[in-house]
Amino acid sequence: MNSRTLILTEEHDSSFRERIVFMATQAGKITLMTKSFGRGTDFQIYDPKVNEKGGVHIIQTFLSLDQSEEIQIMGRTNRQNTNGSYDAVFKSN
Repeated sequence: MNSRTLILTEEHDSSFRERIVFMATQAGKITLMTKSFGRGTDFQIYDPKVNEKGGVHIIQTFLSLDQSEEIQIMGRTNRQNTNGSYDAVFKSN
């Protein structure tokens, strides 16, 4: 991984999680997170470049077993009246 790429898992402590969530919405960052962060994680955009370019873009790479989970993940893209977008990419066997 490089300085543009951030990784967040359940194993990290709360202060590290907060720092990664803050940094995840900065322009030029790619953040990989486990499924558990799709619910309840509040991404606030402080970098105006991100809003100018269309906001946070979420790519879901796992199949949700519950439609409400997928809706929650989509909802991470446009918090506090900001723009955002969502795509899902699944591998089929």
